[in-house]
Amino acid sequence: MSSTSPCSRPRIRSVRRLISGLCFFTAVVLLKGCSKSGESSATTTTTPAPPPSPLQLSTNILERSFDQLLVSWTSEYRANHVIHILAKDALSDYVGRLETSEHPGGTAIVNLVNARSGGYELRLQDSHGTVIYTADVSFRLGDDEPTQGHITLEVNGSLRISWVSGSSGRGRVLYKTGSAGWVRSLEMADPTTYTVDDLCDLPAKGSGWRDPGYFHSVLIPNSPELTVQFGSDEVMSEEFKPSSALPPGDPTPHSVGLFGDLGFTGVTTLGGAEGLGKIFYGDFQSPAQTAITANKNIRLNVLIEDTFGMQNPLMVSVGNHEWGSTNNSQTWQPNFTNNYMLNDAGGECGVPFKHRYPRFNDSGYAWWYSFDHGLVHYVMMSSEHEFTNGSAQHRWLREDLAKVNRSVTPWLVFTSHRPVYQTCTNPGMESGILQHMESDIKPLLEEFGVDLFVTGHWHRYERTKPINGTYHALIGSPRYLDPACAHTRPWWSEVVFDTVLGYTEMKVHNASMLECIFWGHPPNGSGQSVKVMDSYVLQKASFVSRMPSLVDHPIGKVAPAVLLVAFFCHLAGCSSSSSTTTTIAVDRTSNSTPNVLQHSYDPVKIQLAKDRQALAGDTIVFSPKDKPSLSMLRVVASALSESDGYDLRPVNPRGGGYTVSYRTADGTEVCSTDLTFAQGDDEPTQAYVTVVGDDNLQVHWVSASSEQGSVSYQRPGTTTPTRYDETSSPRTYKAQDMCSIPATRQGFRDPGYFHSVTIPNVAQGSTIRITTGSGTSRTFTPSPRLVAGDPLRHSVFLVGDLGTTGGGMLGGVSGFGVLQFPDSDPGRVLAHVRANEKFRLSIIYGDIAYAGGFSTVWDQHGEETGRTIGMSYPLVASVGNHEYVSYNNPQGWYPDFGNYEFPDSGGECGVPFSHRYPIGDGSKANYWFSFDFGVVHYVMMSTEHNYLNGSAQHKWLEDDLANVNRTKTPWVIVTGHRPMHSPCPFDEYNGGIADALKSDVAPLLKKYKVDLYFTGHLHRYARTPPIDGTVHILAGSGRFLESVCSANGTSPMEKALDIVGYVELDVVGRSELRGTFWGYNATVNEMTVQDTFAIGNFR
Repeated sequence: MSSTSPCSRPRIRSVRRLISGLCFFTAVVLLKGCSKSGESSATTTTTPAPPPSPLQLSTNILERSFDQLLVSWTSEYRANHVIHILAKDALSDYVGRLETSEHPGGTAIVNLVNARSGGYELRLQDSHGTVIYTADVSFRLGDDEPTQGHITLEVNGSLRISWVSGSSGRGRVLYKTGSAGWVRSLEMADPTTYTVDDLCDLPAKGSGWRDPGYFHSVLIPNSPELTVQFGSDEVMSEEFKPSSALPPGDPTPHSVGLFGDLGFTGVTTLGGAEGLGKIFYGDFQSPAQTAITANKNIRLNVLIEDTFGMQNPLMVSVGNHEWGSTNNSQTWQPNFTNNYMLNDAGGECGVPFKHRYPRFNDSGYAWWYSFDHGLVHYVMMSSEHEFTNGSAQHRWLREDLAKVNRSVTPWLVFTSHRPVYQTCTNPGMESGILQHMESDIKPLLEEFGVDLFVTGHWHRYERTKPINGTYHALIGSPRYLDPACAHTRPWWSEVVFDTVLGYTEMKVHNASMLECIFWGHPPNGSGQSVKVMDSYVLQKASFVSRMPSLVDHPIGKVAPAVLLVAFFCHLAGCSSSSSTTTTIAVDRTSNSTPNVLQHSYDPVKIQLAKDRQALAGDTIVFSPKDKPSLSMLRVVASALSESDGYDLRPVNPRGGGYTVSYRTADGTEVCSTDLTFAQGDDEPTQAYVTVVGDDNLQVHWVSASSEQGSVSYQRPGTTTPTRYDETSSPRTYKAQDMCSIPATRQGFRDPGYFHSVTIPNVAQGSTIRITTGSGTSRTFTPSPRLVAGDPLRHSVFLVGDLGTTGGGMLGGVSGFGVLQFPDSDPGRVLAHVRANEKFRLSIIYGDIAYAGGFSTVWDQHGEETGRTIGMSYPLVASVGNHEYVSYNNPQGWYPDFGNYEFPDSGGECGVPFSHRYPIGDGSKANYWFSFDFGVVHYVMMSTEHNYLNGSAQHKWLEDDLANVNRTKTPWVIVTGHRPMHSPCPFDEYNGGIADALKSDVAPLLKKYKVDLYFTGHLHRYARTPPIDGTVHILAGSGRFLESVCSANGTSPMEKALDIVGYVELDVVGRSELRGTFWGYNATVNEMTVQDTFAIGNFR
């Protein structure tokens, strides 16, 4: 068993060292009932070793409170026996127990607190209570040892160090800052204590009583790099290095731990095991408590009822299990509930709480208070004292909230043990409390713009949507879980976890953004690991006010007509050989022509007929009408839901539309129908906007028309659009332009014509419509480009190896160019990105569609990215091995290292890529280029072309980096498809490439102070620390994942994850970048925050 005290930091020792210190042939400690060994015989071979003692300890003298003690017992006592732990000053009853059957190995580690009792006696007993063996353990520092230390913030900005000791003398604290000398601070008043008569009811006044010792506290100045010791002239604690407090308004980014109902290892919710004040040492260590202790980002812990330690400043407020009692003379007894009269505190009535957490004001003990830490003002109310309108607490809350200086502390976090909102359908006696929290406290939250309301009490996790601007987070499950209840799910309920232990990490990024992450241990999780189970971001309006408003984004905001196609053919009861003729029924929706979609990528709902069931292997196939033998899209019929069906978004294939057929497992067509597009083959599809020149935009699209097209651009407030015509001939390619199969044969289909029109930078809210031949696109509203030097804060979407929904890595399903639906990954990355209105730029650095030589995959991918992100803000793409590499590429690069001769592109050799993502006028391919966007200079290099010293690309790269105007664009980001560093060992091929990049490209990154190098290729996420000043980000898991590596690579890594996801780069301004890796969390079926990083620019 491994545990971490909430009261003091343990001195962790090696279990192996403890075990090796045991001698199983001569006792390491003197045990009661065991005599000393006699004098040894002259001949050792004739003296048998004594048998091992039934119960053995690694030591009988512990150095400090809560040090680890290894307890061992022999094999005959590994079942149906118990080890009771008794305080030496009260041997009539035990304080803890250890069931031997819970530890089949015959050993257990326990952490014993120095309870000022002269130590402990351990008794090995059988099931009848017969004592078999006893052993003693004591503490070297004695009963006066300072224990249970913690640090809190005071209103005046100082720090209070509090601890417990057996000494009634005044204590002292030694502290120092950095390498400076020690400073001594003395306790200014006598330590406090309490007697049994100060408590109010049983069991606190009866079986639960023992002398609590003396409670000490000393104030010291708040300083950075603190080292602290506390105690007396005779006995001092070990040294602690707590996080210093942030003064009000300090913008230092940091994390805060938020949780309630923490409890303690070995106890239940009823005051120890079985409610009898016993500690059961077979209990597990809370994964949440382990994670909080291990999270080095946390600078402050805020508990809504409970305890922690000397790791960070700790702020607590009272809960029902500290205060509630039937016999408390100060108990609030409102007429709307009897809940406050329950003996939840076991008769303590707040007495131990206020001695352990001293906080006073002019009126006495401060059961409610507030404090500032960095950019946040925290309000700690007491839901256990009267809080209704007109009460002393309510008046204080209003006054405190009204005085908050939001220019210093723009964020306002409000805590209460009991919530305003929870979703259990039967809250019992809590109903009245919930109603008055809503009627009396909620209006304060709204009036004063409280950002986050944090509560506990109920042992689960819940989070609301913003309710009149306030998020409500119920975080009451770091250790205990309530029995499952029936939940209502009103509109405001966003997340509910009944079976997840966890806590919330609140990341204070800056004055504009807070990020909250719920770290949870799922019910099927193993060990002590926690995962991101929920995350949400709070932003100030000043940050998002200049973000684009969406008209055609995300898809479905203005819902297009939906064509309902119900397939009645080949239903249950029909065999593949059935000659029965069946039909396809079409539900004609209003204002739409049957079987005609208005635009490419409009949704088609595919639904089985009522009470019918598809047979295994049945599919619904979409084939271009001009090539019916080609299966372009395929829907697995058996995966369809009778009630919901499946929404498919097909690209306009430029062949007169689709023949949609129902086919059996052997390919037999049972029935079919046609699906066409109102705009015909000339419809502009797969459109996206990109950057060109210093301040212009370029619109790209695909159409069957070879005629020059045009773009109509209309600024907001005007009545007539401006038309910009295509100035060069549209481009196309033929099968023979590529270099090998399948691209030149079975994968080829006429790709249509590729069009480009340059337009001036758009104004916010402007609209664009594209026309080619007889076809017209839908209306788009792209965001403006940020010109070089524009400091507007924005986000950038960065990803590698994105792929196509419905496709695999080899050119569609099984490498035959077929896109199959439903897909296990229904485009999670793009769906998450398109819902985030902060994005102003997208960058895909290689392995874009994974078309594998099949034109049809490119078509579907182009429409998927264009409709989700490409026409919402500029999209920039660079080449990867799956677009370019082939064994017979006439322009290929074939060095004596790497795998550049592999058939990764399916014979495309860059031809489709260069037509779809042209640079400039598109007259020639340009595989490396750069551009400015806001305060960032982006360099898009190609790792698929020669980048070695002396090459054309290397000369260009150095020249480009040397001429960056760091006044306009202080940030420089380089992207390349292949990485220099990996969290896993490189194989022979990728290792050779990485070595070449490190030898020839990395020196340029160092020389010109490149800030970030983004790569993909390997399907995972990893982040290095700065290497020669450059942080390397491997984010190549846009859809696919590598096999989990069995060993670590040689490169330093700060984070490594095998999770599908992407990077959101928050360009805060000229002096700060922030990154977030959003990864798919299968447990909650959501994209959640998996990693964050920040870079400061001090040049």
